[in-house]
Amino acid sequence: IVDGVIRAIDRPYPYQIFNLGKGSGTNLGEFIELIEKHVGKKANIKVMPAQPGDVPFTNADVSKARRLLGYEPHIPMEEGIIKTVAWFKETYGEDGEKMFG
Repeated sequence: IVDGVIRAIDRPYPYQIFNLGKGSGTNLGEFIELIEKHVGKKANIKVMPAQPGDVPFTNADVSKARRLLGYEPHIPMEEGIIKTVAWFKETYGEDGEKMFG
């Protein structure tokens, strides 16, 4: 996604909106399992009734970004989660203890 943001900044397309993502959907349960796996903690999940505006499935349509920016998602979701968790722990400590000072 960072690559897409940089490409959008470097191109002459003012006031354009680009969807950036992996271009395919992910099941919320699978996403939570990946986070739990790499954070090493279980999520506190409270299942609630569907809320107005909730959608059962989302998928970033990256076709415009592909066409105009040459954007192509290339980091698999699990690899991105691994990198994000490592960055967070390095920046804020194992449990986020450095976040607030």
